Amino acid sequence: KYNPQLLTKDRILAITKCETIEEELRKMIEKELKAGIAAPKSGFKGTKPMFISAATGYGIDKLKDEIMKKLVA
Repeated sequence: KYNPQLLTKDRILAITKCETIEEELRKMIEKELKAGIAAPKSGFKGTKPMFISAATGYGIDKLKDEIMKKLVA
């Protein structure tokens, strides 16, 4: 059982293997995710979607920076 206070914490949604899709599709998915997260009663308030790729390194530095921001906040 999870602590209900976790629902009030900011979250990061890491979408992996983004090297397997074209940039145009990634941007479309990102736009859809942000719209869904912003929707009232979505349950995802405070969630930041981030596309990453371990294979190419895409987004890894941004993800690490975001994690550090959350840890020191």
